[in-house]
Amino acid sequence: MSAALSLDAWGAQATAPALAIAPGTLQPEIFRESIDCPCCGSHQFRTIIEATDPLTGIGGKFPIVECESCSMVITNPRPTLASLGYFYPAEYSPYDHNSGDGLKAFDRFIEQAALRTDFGYPPQPVGLLTRMASRLASSRFRTKFTRHEWIPWTGSGRLLDVGCGSGGFLTRMKRLGWNVEGIDYASDVARKVQERTGIRVLAGTIPHPELKPSSYDVVSLWHVLEHVPDPRATLSAAADLLAPGGKLVLEVPNIESWSFAEFREDWFALEAPRHLNHFSPRSLAAILPEGRFSSVGIEQIGMRSWIRKSAQMAVKKGHEKYNAWLKAGKPHFTKLAAQSEADNRGDALRLIAVKSNA
Repeated sequence: MSAALSLDAWGAQATAPALAIAPGTLQPEIFRESIDCPCCGSHQFRTIIEATDPLTGIGGKFPIVECESCSMVITNPRPTLASLGYFYPAEYSPYDHNSGDGLKAFDRFIEQAALRTDFGYPPQPVGLLTRMASRLASSRFRTKFTRHEWIPWTGSGRLLDVGCGSGGFLTRMKRLGWNVEGIDYASDVARKVQERTGIRVLAGTIPHPELKPSSYDVVSLWHVLEHVPDPRATLSAAADLLAPGGKLVLEVPNIESWSFAEFREDWFALEAPRHLNHFSPRSLAAILPEGRFSSVGIEQIGMRSWIRKSAQMAVKKGHEKYNAWLKAGKPHFTKLAAQSEADNRGDALRLIAVKSNA
């Protein structure tokens, strides 16, 4: 078996345009490779399930396997870098235009009040009106999902968003006072975001020659780590970019979630083969490069929309029992998401880790 491909090789491929497939044409030939475990290096796996790609419908079935040594779950064999572009068509949702967070003016006001009061956001100091407004935010933003982008103010507020997609998070954080930059492997997307927002956005991956070591107080990777061929190398590059005491913030799907156990190959967040890595709380902590981070915290988040979309996918495949869930609507999926959090089996994992001073 081959070792995991280098980050430089991934970057060279990923900055190329997505490989379009015209309607009615023959399916492209997809080449695959088998790899060793990116966490421990073992080559012994057991197959959990096999899944198809619901977005493109190409490539057949992809095995989702668990390492018998460390329990890391990956897609293996997976598409080679030369074939992976076929699975990222232009309509892939993270590339969709997103101008911001969609909050109304009052919600923005009380959210910023909460961030100033409890997370140290500027301007400081905090007055009585701000503290009173922050109390309203605790009732308005009740779920973990509505607060999952609330990250502590760090240093002077220099933030790099890796895999920034359409730039929604960048726009939001700039509004909240951060000095933001982005990077995305889709060069056309990076260019359009920079043109639309005026925010500096580079094309490529990390490491990148235009990004200097120790230049950022926060490096964020929202649903990026599951896509990269070598997650530990990506995290090591993120650590290089952080100033001492800076924070790594990331979010990934949770392969040990209640919803994966319920839906299996119909789980919306499985995303095979775009998702090369499928993290649990243990494997996410284990993939961090040794000695680079301290004070690691992992939070589980229930994703109501993921559960609903999984039910929709299952119904399309003939699983009629989920029709009742869909008819019950938003309250039912809200309850399921909240219960998954309470049981520590949430759909997503949010990690915040502090870079060591050593």
